[in-house]
Amino acid sequence: MLKRKQEPWKDHWNFPAGFVEIEETPEQAVVREVKEESGFDVSVSGFDTMIYYRDDPRGHGIILFYRCKKYGGVFSANQEASAFQFFGEDELPPLIASSGHQRMIKELIRRGFKDD
Repeated sequence: MLKRKQEPWKDHWNFPAGFVEIEETPEQAVVREVKEESGFDVSVSGFDTMIYYRDDPRGHGIILFYRCKKYGGVFSANQEASAFQFFGEDELPPLIASSGHQRMIKELIRRGFKDD
């Protein structure tokens, strides 16, 4: 997860996330957003689940959660993220950004999240 460096939810943790650009597939958006926000190179392993949210001050939306494999890159703090960390189920930080990310974590735990 990434620690947000800006509002909304500054200093809260979230999964790398963003918006799909015109003529971009959701899978391409995942790879791009992870690289932009973390510095990591990933490949998409597959789609996992979808969560609808409506508490973002920028507007309502959906989170499409994809499982990825990290194959390169190095974390670099940037305008969006000040830190990153991999968390186990029993190590989650107290401040999680938005109901969408909070519900995504609950869903992953409910189904027996594996860090594959």
